Amino acid sequence: MCQCDEFGDYVEIWYDEAPSFNAGFTTVAQRGHVELRRCEACGTYWQVDVDRGGLAIRIADPDNWNEFEDRPIRLQQMIDRHGGVGEGRCVWAGCERQPLKGMKFCPHHAYPMLSDKVNW
Repeated sequence: MCQCDEFGDYVEIWYDEAPSFNAGFTTVAQRGHVELRRCEACGTYWQVDVDRGGLAIRIADPDNWNEFEDRPIRLQQMIDRHGGVGEGRCVWAGCERQPLKGMKFCPHHAYPMLSDKVNW
């Protein structure tokens, strides 16, 4: 029995109490620091961080996984983790985005590896 139906678009997997995406999953492909894994019980596909971050991201179209852009989900995870966005604007020069709640920077500038200007 798996937990895939209980998860949303992503699952944080770096905590001790987090679900394991090792047992019960088959690695289908690897690209850089992520693997495409398939749940043996239900057939759901997940992109799982290996040696970086700590997310498993649900993949709706495994045939086009190589073209899958994960930045929007990673940015949303950062917004969710900080409890949303705050008031005002990011303090980065020229940036018009809202800052993360409790911070002065938007997700793109608080976590520049998620910016659309940087390739992982």
